[in-house]
Amino acid sequence: MKKTTGILLAICMLCGALMMLPVGAAEIGSFTDLDENEWYYPGISYMVQNGLMVGESDTIFAPDKKLTRAMFVAMLSRLSDETPSDETELPFADVLTDEWYYDHIRWAYENKVVAGYTEKEFAPEELVTREQMCLIAVNFAKHMGYEIVDQRTGTSVFWKNVFIDEEDISNWAYDAVYACADAGIVSGTGAGAFEPQGKSTRAEAASLLRRLIRSTTTTIDDGVANAEQKTITYTIKDKFANYATRVDTFDENDKWIKSEYSNDLQFTSVIEYTYNADGDVVTEKYQDSKKESYTITYQYDDEKALASSTVSFTEDGIEYELVYDQDGILVSSKDSYENTTTYTEYNADGTMKLTKLTYVDKEEGYTYSIESQFDDQEEVTQVITTLLYDGRTMETTMSAEELTIKITLEDDSWYLYEQDAEAETVSYTDSQGTTKTLTGEEAAQEILEKMGVDVPNIPDIPLE
Repeated sequence: MKKTTGILLAICMLCGALMMLPVGAAEIGSFTDLDENEWYYPGISYMVQNGLMVGESDTIFAPDKKLTRAMFVAMLSRLSDETPSDETELPFADVLTDEWYYDHIRWAYENKVVAGYTEKEFAPEELVTREQMCLIAVNFAKHMGYEIVDQRTGTSVFWKNVFIDEEDISNWAYDAVYACADAGIVSGTGAGAFEPQGKSTRAEAASLLRRLIRSTTTTIDDGVANAEQKTITYTIKDKFANYATRVDTFDENDKWIKSEYSNDLQFTSVIEYTYNADGDVVTEKYQDSKKESYTITYQYDDEKALASSTVSFTEDGIEYELVYDQDGILVSSKDSYENTTTYTEYNADGTMKLTKLTYVDKEEGYTYSIESQFDDQEEVTQVITTLLYDGRTMETTMSAEELTIKITLEDDSWYLYEQDAEAETVSYTDSQGTTKTLTGEEAAQEILEKMGVDVPNIPDIPLE
């Protein structure tokens, strides 16, 4: 896992000159169907003020209207500030010369930003799909000389998006979808899905393009130092205007200990670092505008080399902990929610090695866990359940060959019940040296009595 130098320093410095506001750009306040408190407002305001999108009329923007292929191409054409050459001719019979989008599509076709549905059809009025938008965005970035880069922290093994419906992504769009997802240009639609064939609204496209501009054209100046406060303040710009500042704070040894980032949405993101005596980073803590945060903790071996790292964060009330080895390969994961904790260990190839679920019932006074162990084919080889109740422990181990149940009391005395898969009786041994043979029903009765649990209609124990 590589060391990050901060979220914004990872953004590519590609576009030096700032564009002036296009002449005739609309005023965002003229649209009566926009709510400045809605999620879409910053993106639409940005696009309108910079002349990249226009309304359906002088007063109607139509944020929920679905986006056509021609509309999306026009947005990118305006952003490029380029015009097609007079020699460029379109092979598409459905793109007429007197349509408003004719030159926009000519520009896109000439510069390989987008192709047609077929050799003879462009389908300008067809609704653009989410996967099409990703491919067109990547093609646009290539044409403009921009690089779509991951804006996150360098811990790509942790942040890498994996959509549960990725099999629905067309082969031709697969790499483009994940490139845009990793760069934060697009996200899922909920529950881990991407919905590649879904159709986007004008509001969604505005937000996407704003993120694309920020991801590909951001620059940062040399910064202004304040020796007394031990800070350096940077101004951050995109293609159109200044939009953020970042303040880096250093300790008395000139170690970078904090970075605070504020943008045009008036929120603050914070990055904090701590170091060990050798000067190595021990923790990195990230906090976003919603006060959600995650922490990376680094562990070093006796030779002072990186041994592992742990990522901890909370999402939707669930606490997660992911442990990686020195090569960034996931070793284990743990998530906790209310009274339940789930722990998983992984093999180097990503297959499960072990899972363990633990449930704590404080009101009833017991803790219950179930652990499953797997072979190389991820087939369960053994299941171990543990019940702690009133100072007593019952551990049950079950495999295809046998079932064993061991009860241990507070005074360390124990009782062991064993049964082969093919046997009808249960072998009993205890810490006093007593041995006997029991039926399944007799063994079950003794076990429940020793654990202090009273359950009617006791089932037979034999392993199926």
